[in-house]
Amino acid sequence: MSYQNLEIAIEDHVATLTMARTDSMNALSLAFTAEITRAFRELGANDEVRVIIQRPFAQALTSRSSPQSA
Repeated sequence: MSYQNLEIAIEDHVATLTMARTDSMNALSLAFTAEITRAFRELGANDEVRVIIQRPFAQALTSRSSPQSA
């Protein structure tokens, strides 16, 4: 699993998905949404993962969408 804007760690059956698109405070774009969706699908198919925690990197999170589509 290789991601451009996500960091993923798995420990004790818990996957932590960290959104690391800090340049835009993790604003959603089409590409970022697709990357998050792919990560959840891959983690959901992993028998070693029982829980997925999604969190922002360094408390950077916005509820707006990105003005850029990519």
